Amino acid sequence: MQKKAPKVTVREIAKQTGYAHCTVARALSDAGNVALETRSRILAAARELGYLGRSRKNIAVIMHEFGTGLCSYETSLTSALSTELNEQNFFYEMIPARQLRNLNEKVLDGAISLCHAGRIARKWPELNPIPLVCINDFSYHSERIYSVCSDDRAAMSAVVSHLCSAGHHRVLYLDGRVENGNLNHTNRRRYFLGFAASSGIKVYCDTPASPETTWLKTLKREHCTAIICPFEMTDLTIFAELQRSGFRIPQDIELIHWHVPGLSDILMPGQFSLRQDFPELARQAVQLLKALLAGRSRISDVLVSYQLPGKSAK
Repeated sequence: MQKKAPKVTVREIAKQTGYAHCTVARALSDAGNVALETRSRILAAARELGYLGRSRKNIAVIMHEFGTGLCSYETSLTSALSTELNEQNFFYEMIPARQLRNLNEKVLDGAISLCHAGRIARKWPELNPIPLVCINDFSYHSERIYSVCSDDRAAMSAVVSHLCSAGHHRVLYLDGRVENGNLNHTNRRRYFLGFAASSGIKVYCDTPASPETTWLKTLKREHCTAIICPFEMTDLTIFAELQRSGFRIPQDIELIHWHVPGLSDILMPGQFSLRQDFPELARQAVQLLKALLAGRSRISDVLVSYQLPGKSAK
C-alpha cells in the first residue's frame, strides 16, 4: 500500500523561506501586518510544497461591480451560492472583479465566478492555477475551467412554442445588451431568432434604452401583440411604460419576461415568465468545483433547466 506524502507544516515553510514561524502563520491565515512581497513569497512556497494546513477548502466568489448595489439576478444567485457553500463546509470570500490580480495574495483552493463576457475565464490561466467554475458564462473549455449555465436554448424553444400556441405572429424583442458580450443575452437572442424564423414569427428588434422610446413606436407601427424582454429588471420598466401608454396587459399586449425574484409575482402576476433555478445553479457549480478539486478526469460543463410556467424545477 502506497504511503501518503507527509503533511507540510508551517515550520517547514518557514525553514524553506527563511521567515519567522509567526510571520509565515500570519501570511497563511491572511492576517494583517505582513508585507505584500513577503506574503506572496510565502504563499508561493506553500503552494510549491503542497501545504494543506486547512481541513476546509477556501473558495473565492468573484462578483460583478454594480456601483452602489447588486442587481436582483446576482443577489439571488449569491444567496443560493452562499447557502450551498456553507452546507458543503467551504470557507468562502466574496471578491470584486477589480481585485482579481490580488488573488495570489490569498490561500485559495478554487473559485466560482459570477461575471459575464468571459472576462474572468480569458484571464484566469495567466493569473491563477486553481480551478474555476463560471456560472452563466463562457468557460473557453480551458484546463481546470468549466461552466454551469441556465439552458437558454430550451427556454427560448419554450417561449416560441408559447407564442405559437397563443396566436402571436408579430412580436417585439427588446435586448440592448448584446454588445457587451454577456453570454446569457447573446445566446437568448440567437436561439430566439432561430426558433422564431422556423415557426414563421415576424420579429422586430429594438432596445429598451432607445431614445424617445422608439421601441414603443415600433410596437404600435408593426402591430406587435407580444414583447419578449430577455433579461431581469428591465421588464419592470417596460411594464410601467406600457401602462402609461394605455396598453392593457395581457389583454392588449403580452409581456414575456425573465422572472425577477420578489417583484414579478407582485407587479406582474400571471404573466409568462421564465425563472432561473438559482439553488440548482449553485448546487451544480459547487459540485463541479468539488470534482475539480478532487482531480477527477471526466468532467464536463453543466446545463440547468429553467422553471417554466406550470412546471417545477428539476
